[in-house]
Parts: sequence; structure tokens; C-alpha cells
Amino acid sequence: QWFLSALIFAELIWVGIWTSLAAHTDVARYQIYPALESTYFPDKAGARVFTYFGVFYLIAGFTALFSLAVGISLPKPTASMVRKYRLPCSGEYWTVLEICTLAAFMALQVATIVTRIELKFKPTWSADKVWYEVTKTLGKTAALTLPLLFLPVSKSCFWLDLFNIHFERAIKFHRLLAWFLVLVVVVHAASAFTSLILSGQFQACMWPTLIGCDVSRYKKSEEVSRIITYGWISALIALPMVITSLP
Repeated sequence: QWFLSALIFAELIWVGIWTSLAAHTDVARYQIYPALESTYFPDKAGARVFTYFGVFYLIAGFTALFSLAVGISLPKPTASMVRKYRLPCSGEYWTVLEICTLAAFMALQVATIVTRIELKFKPTWSADKVWYEVTKTLGKTAALTLPLLFLPVSKSCFWLDLFNIHFERAIKFHRLLAWFLVLVVVVHAASAFTSLILSGQFQACMWPTLIGCDVSRYKKSEEVSRIITYGWISALIALPMVITSLP
């Protein structure tokens, strides 16, 4: 049991750290893809994120499924780790383990943002360029959160079985991740609007069309138009879910 715990913990740490590196640095581009001898995945951050979530399922998921199949479960936590506390500004009670999980998740998000700022941002950038890169950073943060959003609501998810988490308790994580994702997306959109306004391209680039949109110093206009289209589609899909989830 303890070996299984150590193995899964090591796998989660490894995949989590490398997912962040793949999303915000050039590690995947220059190290991972050549090692895999694959040119299929495009040289885009979104592809790097979901590539690593594929690795996440293949490695950590195989360990979990094998353990469940042979009847090996994780050791039971001590009473102090499952003691419940009511968090400030929250109407729900959380155990120490749940709080530690949330803290680890938030630390990973902060680490990815700080890493990108340190490695990518340059002091010579103009204000609109800085806001543009802020938009990209928050977009990748949302991409890292999105796959995790649906794990707690999967009743047949092996993670819930392995960690002995009841579906009702897992819903708490789903709600918290969902509102965190909404917050990130709102700030992501606001920073995008700010960048377009500062560059004088808001009216031309706000709609999914190539007419008059000129942000070639950042990306090709065709790619910007496509990304804006994806953003509007995501907003149309998410808006009904957000409205129906309000208290």
C-alpha cells in the first residue's frame, strides 16, 4: 500500500510539473517530441498541454487500474487528516486532505504563471504586447484546468475508486474548479480586450473575420481570427452552464 502511494505520488508530481513545463516553456518542443520521434503534434501550446494529459492517463491511470484489479488500495488516512473544518466564506466543510489537495492545485497554477512570466516576458515589450501575453498565459492556465474539471463528475473514474472518494464529495471539487475556471476565463477575456484596445485593433479583431485585423507582430492574422472564433464558441457553450449554476 505504501509503495503504491509513493509510486502514484511520484507519477502525479512528475506529470504535473512536466505538464506545466510543456505548457509554458519549450521543453516539449526541443526535448520530448524528438525523444518520441514524432512530428504529428503541432508546435502549439494547446497541443503540448493535451499531449501531456494523454501521458497522465497512460502512466498514472495504468497504475491505478492495475492496483484496483489486484485488490491493492491506498492506506487509510489518519483521523486528523480527515477531520473536517469549515473554511471562511464557505458554507461547506473540508477535510485536511481536501484542503491540501486544493492548496497543491493552486500552487501548481501559480507556479505555471510565474514560470511563464520569468521565461517569456521581456521588459522591452509595449503595453499591448504585455497584455497579449497575459491573455495567452491565462488561456493556457484555463487549458490545464479544463481536463481536471470533468474528473470529479465521472462516476466510473478510477481516481475516485482508488482514493475512496464518494461522488457527492467529489462534486465539491468540481464546483470549485468550475468557478476558478470561470474567473480565469473572465480575466483572460478582459486582458484580450485590453490588448486589442491598446493596439487599436479592437473593432477589427473582435469578430471572427480577417477583414482589417492586423496583429501580425504577434501572430498571423489568420490564427488570431481562428482563436477569436474559438473564444466566442467557448463563451456560447459556457454561458448557459454558468447561468444555471448560480445559487
